[in-house]
Amino acid sequence: SLVLVGRTEDPAAASRAIAQSGLLSSTATRADGRIAGTHRGISIEILLARPHDYGSILCRATGSDVHLLELHRRGLTDSPYSSEDALYASLGLAYIAPELRHGSGEIEAAASGALPSLVAATEIRGDLHRHTPYSDGRGGLAATVEARHAVGHCYMPGSRQASARATRQ
Repeated sequence: SLVLVGRTEDPAAASRAIAQSGLLSSTATRADGRIAGTHRGISIEILLARPHDYGSILCRATGSDVHLLELHRRGLTDSPYSSEDALYASLGLAYIAPELRHGSGEIEAAASGALPSLVAATEIRGDLHRHTPYSDGRGGLAATVEARHAVGHCYMPGSRQASARATRQ
C-alpha cells in the first residue's frame, strides 16, 4: 500500500478531480480530502491538506503509531502546523526525519540533540543493482553508466564493460 500526501487550497475539489481522472480504480473519496483506490493492483491512499495543516497531516502519515503516541504524550495537540519543522519545534524537539519515526528512542534523541545523521545523496558512491533493457529497464547500459558517473558514482555492476563500450562508440 502507498500513502501520498498533497498540499492544496481546496482538498474537496482536488479529491473530486483525482477521483474523476480515472487514474485510480475503485475510488472512494471523503469530504476531508482523503481518497482511496487502486492503481495497477497497488492500494493507494491520498491525503490532501490545506497549506496551514500540511505539516500535521504529513507527520501523521509518516510516523508510526508509537511515535505519534509519544508526541501526544509530550503535548502534541490537534492544532494545525504548516510544516513538520514547526510541529516538532512546538514540542521543543529537533526535526525528526520520517526514516527515524519508529517510536524507538528518536524523540528522546531529538530532545537531547543526539539524533543520528542520515546518509545524504551526495554520500552515495555507487550502485549495486541497476535495470537495463537486458531486464526490465529502459536506458542502455552505457547511458546508465555515464549518468551515474555524472552524479559522482564510482562503481556499479557492469560499469567496467559498459565504460569500455561507451569509450569505443
